[in-house]
Amino acid sequence: MKCKTKDISERILTVWHAIEEDLGGAAPQINPDSLPEGELVEELPDPLLDTKRSYLEQIRVYKEFKAEFR
Repeated sequence: MKCKTKDISERILTVWHAIEEDLGGAAPQINPDSLPEGELVEELPDPLLDTKRSYLEQIRVYKEFKAEFR
């Protein structure tokens, strides 16, 4: 049983390393200096998600929000 498990582990590692190489070569090179700065904005007075609300109240607020954008 240990031999079978070891064989599977070795095959998994081989595939894992192959995937890692493929993905590493496909990753874009991003210069951190070229990224735009974020902006500070005011918080919404009535945010879409508020964990202090009950489930039913949260659904009501969501449905109202959704209706605004139809």
